[in-house]
Amino acid sequence: MPIDTEKKHAYLIMAHNKFDQLAVLVDLLDDERNDIYLHIDKKAKSFDRASIKTKNAGLYFVKPLSVKWGGHSQIKCEMRLFKAAGEKHYAYYHVLSGVDLPIKTQDFIHSFFDEHAGQNYINIDEKAMKNKSFSDRVGQYHLFQNIIGRSEHIVMCHLRGLQERLLTLQRKMGVKRKEIIPLYKGANWISVTDEMIQYVLSQKKLIKKQFYYSHCADEVFLQSVAMASPYRDTVTGKCLREIDWARGGPYTFRREDVPMLLSSENLFARKFDIDLDREAIELISEQVRK
Repeated sequence: MPIDTEKKHAYLIMAHNKFDQLAVLVDLLDDERNDIYLHIDKKAKSFDRASIKTKNAGLYFVKPLSVKWGGHSQIKCEMRLFKAAGEKHYAYYHVLSGVDLPIKTQDFIHSFFDEHAGQNYINIDEKAMKNKSFSDRVGQYHLFQNIIGRSEHIVMCHLRGLQERLLTLQRKMGVKRKEIIPLYKGANWISVTDEMIQYVLSQKKLIKKQFYYSHCADEVFLQSVAMASPYRDTVTGKCLREIDWARGGPYTFRREDVPMLLSSENLFARKFDIDLDREAIELISEQVRK
């Protein structure tokens, strides 16, 4: 008998490379209690859709965008995934990148969310909240960030320089975008309820007005909307992801990190690189399949 969508989980995955590694991730999520939604960056010309398959989970590809680092296309991509999955009203929605892995079995993950039903696992960066330096990401207009991304092309370098001069001019002139809602910051990798997803989708106009033409606001928009929502008391401040910012930006886990990861209280980990340490991925996969 098919499982009601309201009892299933939706995995929303954003990927742009490492597609052999993405296949491992999808395989570990391939469970009849899940549906998987994939966004493959439009710039990824080498992707073969036939290389990603499931036997038990539903698999859906959303319309691709060309996502630029730091630009509002990152927000647009997440919102596109929210909209695609939100139409079916899942119990929980998990946002992952294509280089993440679960570090617990699906039985464990589903039991965890059954036990903590109604809680929204959204990270709030307390250190950032104290200094508020991230508010400039949204306060000033980063007019070309959605074009520049991380490109080092000479034209983009000139455009980046122009953007910096315009930002300096905005500061001198006292230009500051009004905060429609209070700003919060945290990781954009979340596990949230249907109620939260539906609320975020209802705030599309606010999100566009407040967070487009910004810099890395994908780490700001969801936290800010969630904390302005009727569900703010359900926000835990944690995202259930094992992420190491002390050794990298973030650090790429190696084989020697596997025992720590498997004993972690978190449910997912980021990030891995199959070209750097395939064995780490294989060891995690072996344990999670058990």
